[in-house]
Amino acid sequence: MIKFVNNWNIESRFYLSAGSIATIPPPVLPTTMWCESDASTFRVRGQTYNTNKVKIASASALFQLICIDFFEVSEPTQNIAGHPRNRVNLALQRGDDSFVFVVNIMVPGPPYLSFVIYFVADKVYICCLFLMQLLFWWLFYVLFVGFAVVNL
Repeated sequence: MIKFVNNWNIESRFYLSAGSIATIPPPVLPTTMWCESDASTFRVRGQTYNTNKVKIASASALFQLICIDFFEVSEPTQNIAGHPRNRVNLALQRGDDSFVFVVNIMVPGPPYLSFVIYFVADKVYICCLFLMQLLFWWLFYVLFVGFAVVNL
C-alpha cells in the first residue's frame, strides 16, 4: 500500500504536455521544493585536461528531470514503477510509451519511505545509444572471442 506523505496543491511547470507522466497523477512534491539544475554550470575534464589542467563546462543533460514523489510504503518496494498506482504504470495503461528512468531511494523503516525521481530522455537518442552499445559489443566479440575461437 502506498500512502502519500504530503498532499500539496501544485502548479505544473513542466516542458511536457498536459496529461503526461509528470502531471498525472499530481506529483507529491511541488516544483517549488525542487528544480533541475543547468548542466552547463558543472565543470568537467575536457579532452585537453591532462595537458592544461583546465576544466570545461558540461554538455547539456541527457535526461530531463520531470517529477519527484515521496511515498510512505508498508514494506520496502523495489519495483516502485511497476506499482499499479505509480505514474509510469498509469502512463503505460494510457498508451504513453515514453522512456522514463526511475530512481527509487528507499529509506529503511518502519516507516518505510521511497524517494522517487523520474527522468525522461529523447527516444531517438536512447535508440542511438543502444545501437552504439550493440556495435561496441559486436566488435568486442569479433575481435576477442572470434579470434580465440579461430585460434583453437
